[in-house]
Amino acid sequence: FDVVEAYYTKNGVPMEEDREFDYQHRYEPRLATSEYKWYIREGEYTAGLHFDRELRFYASIGFNRAIWWGNGKYDFKRKDYNNKDEVRYIRAYAGNASTEIAGKSGESYSFTGYWAKKLHSPLMDTSTGGSGTWGGDGRIPFPIIRVADLYLLYAETLNESASTPPDDAYKYLDLVRKRAGLKGVKEAWQKYSIYPDKPLSKEGLREIIHRERRIELAAEGHRYDDIRRYGLEYCREAMNGESTAPCGGFDPVKKEWQKYVVIDKVWGDRLLLMPIPTSAMDVNPLLKDDQNPGY
Repeated sequence: FDVVEAYYTKNGVPMEEDREFDYQHRYEPRLATSEYKWYIREGEYTAGLHFDRELRFYASIGFNRAIWWGNGKYDFKRKDYNNKDEVRYIRAYAGNASTEIAGKSGESYSFTGYWAKKLHSPLMDTSTGGSGTWGGDGRIPFPIIRVADLYLLYAETLNESASTPPDDAYKYLDLVRKRAGLKGVKEAWQKYSIYPDKPLSKEGLREIIHRERRIELAAEGHRYDDIRRYGLEYCREAMNGESTAPCGGFDPVKKEWQKYVVIDKVWGDRLLLMPIPTSAMDVNPLLKDDQNPGY
């Protein structure tokens, strides 16, 4: 759930910093009007934090009443944009099949109330075959490394190697933001954030770059290595916050927002390093007393 709240608002700043976003009432249900028909099923209620978010949020995160493009319910050649019944949406209230997006019903559901849209092709159609059979051209390559990853690493390196952020740090960070349809970092913070000068300091820009990596590279396998690279104190703060933070969703019966802990984990410093495999220690007796700390 923490990553759901990490995505920016449509203004390109964190929702807890956005002057225009109703952060205090973000868990209260809100009715989706035609203004949001590309992202949320028109005429349905969902939590306020699902409204007015950046495009990467809607492309990557599935939530109750969120539109799920493709899957045999949308003809991309015909492009019937105006018929809302031509697209599926996630139905996760009592009496709904939360697996409706797969064209099937059953008892499986999301413990967190969220689904990963990212890396799912809109051309995939699970409604045409039997169990485990996908029709259509639903294959999508898994990104091992992307240009955006390199740009963000370069921006981070430039920022860490100088006392104040150099211009190129903003340049490469903004290239990633531009592709996501967002304003440049300095412009966005100056115009919409309650901390307008945050990008101007090394510490502030470091925080922004870390968050940008988390958003842009979500579900691509970078988070684990990133937080270890950021250092032990960051691991303690970030992982304790993430692991104990409640997940959330609408109560399917009461139709009210609820928060709950799915898995309660606490960071331990030994997690900064993996244990040396027993097989490796058996091969080399000199490693007998050199196991990594905590194992």
